[in-house]
Amino acid sequence: FGVTQNLRTQASNYGKRSEVFNGIDVTLNTRFAQRGQFSGGLSVGRTVYDACGVTAKVPEALQGTDTITQAAGGISSWTSGQNCRNVRPWSAGTQIKFLVVYPLPWDLQTSATFQN
Repeated sequence: FGVTQNLRTQASNYGKRSEVFNGIDVTLNTRFAQRGQFSGGLSVGRTVYDACGVTAKVPEALQGTDTITQAAGGISSWTSGQNCRNVRPWSAGTQIKFLVVYPLPWDLQTSATFQN
């Protein structure tokens, strides 16, 4: 009574789970005549999480996974067909980055970076 019985087994016994990223990165690097440098780029992509193979065999795997919804008074359990596949929008994985380095007298440099 009161003793925990742990079950250890292979995750593959419960179905397949995947996380796939599709995207593209574009980068530009250039140097100025006075030893300055500019580098910038754009990254666009999205990630697809799929655990439907797991939740089909173990529906309770989704029980209580959304604590924000629960805290707001929302539902606390789902059927196995809900929320097992999450496709993030392309805009969620978009980033713009750049940096500038410019030389100053006496071998000093100033720089600035930006990343959204």
